[in-house]
Amino acid sequence: MLEVKVLSKIHQHDLWDAIQDCKKQNPFPWMQKLNSSLAWNSWVEAALLQEQMGRGGEWSILQDGKAIGLLSLQNVDWEHKSANVGYWLRPSFRGQGIVSQALALIIKEWFLELNRLEFLIPAENKASIAVMHKIGAQSEGRKRQSYCENQKFYDLILFSLLKSDLSQL
Repeated sequence: MLEVKVLSKIHQHDLWDAIQDCKKQNPFPWMQKLNSSLAWNSWVEAALLQEQMGRGGEWSILQDGKAIGLLSLQNVDWEHKSANVGYWLRPSFRGQGIVSQALALIIKEWFLELNRLEFLIPAENKASIAVMHKIGAQSEGRKRQSYCENQKFYDLILFSLLKSDLSQL
């Protein structure tokens, strides 16, 4: 059974194991900085503090009670009722529609207080682009060479989902 729950220290170990699996394949750049479980514990503490300060939050994606990834709500702008969304998933669970399902479980909750969610997706990430289409997010354009990783620049595609889009889903 798939669930989405606010990040807690209970899921910390499962998520650390998932990060280690991601690092073996194509890790996200921020994961490279997490070179120890102590660094991960600090990251979790910082994430919990961001949530307490109302600047965002992290939600564990759980499959049969085991944490397999995260959904992130970042850069919350309360004045304009918007935020950025990010996510990652343990490699062995990718390609099964889990991220789309997890987003569907939590988006309505986020829209209780927000009006706009933004997603910045690397142009070459076909799987995440498919997720955006599946959840009904609209493409708003390409941000050319707006992301740099290992001295190489990449394009990002901006997608958005509005509260009013939910009525069309």
